[in-house]
Amino acid sequence: MTYSFHNIVAKVTVLKQDIGEVWNAYLNIDEEDTKEEKVEKVEDVVSASLSYFIHDWWMAIVFGALMVALNALHLHFGWIFLFGWVYDIICAVYFVILDHKKGIDLTLGSNTRRSLDVLKTKSRPIWILVLSGIFSKAAVWDGPERVVMIFRKELNTWWRVSVIVMLLAALQAAFWQAFWTWGYETVEGDADPRYMLGALSLWYVLAVKRYFSRSGWGETSSN
Repeated sequence: MTYSFHNIVAKVTVLKQDIGEVWNAYLNIDEEDTKEEKVEKVEDVVSASLSYFIHDWWMAIVFGALMVALNALHLHFGWIFLFGWVYDIICAVYFVILDHKKGIDLTLGSNTRRSLDVLKTKSRPIWILVLSGIFSKAAVWDGPERVVMIFRKELNTWWRVSVIVMLLAALQAAFWQAFWTWGYETVEGDADPRYMLGALSLWYVLAVKRYFSRSGWGETSSN
C-alpha cells in the first residue's frame, strides 16, 4: 500500500512537471527569465489571443451575414459555397500575410508548435490526440491559418500553403454553409439579413464585453 501510494505521488509529480514544461513552452518562458520577463511574455500571449478572438468573431459574423443574404437571394447551392470558400480563403490569407510581412502571429501558431514539440517527447499518444483536435477544430472553426502557422516549417513553400488553405477553407465553408442554410430554412426565409447581422453584432459585443469583464481587462487598463 505504501509503495503504491508513493508510486502514485511520483507519477502525479512527473505529470505536473510535464504539464508545466508544455505550458512554459507555449508561453515561451525559460527558466532563466526574470519575473518581469515572464509577466511580459504572458501579457503578449493574452494580447494576441484577445486580438485573434476579436478578428475571428467578426469574420464569423460577416460570413454568417453573407450566407443569410445569399440564401435570401435564392442563389444556387454551388454559388453560395463558392462565395463562402473564397471568403474563408481571404480571411486565412490575411493572417498568413500579416505574419509573413509584419511578423505578427495572432494565431499563436509558433507558441502552439513549441508546446506540441515538448508534448511529443512526453507522450506521443496524447500528442496525436491533441494534434487531431487541432486539425478538427481548424476545419470547423479556427480556419486554415492556425494549421499553416503551426506547421510553417513543413509547409515551407507557397504551393503547400495554398493547398492546405484551400482544402481546410473548403471544409470550413461547407460546414458553416450547411449550418446557416439550415438556420435560414428553419425560419422559412423570413429573417431579413440586416436584422440577422444586427442581432449577431449585438451578441458579439455583449460576449466580448463579458469576456473582458471576466478577465479584468478594463480594470487593468484604467490603472
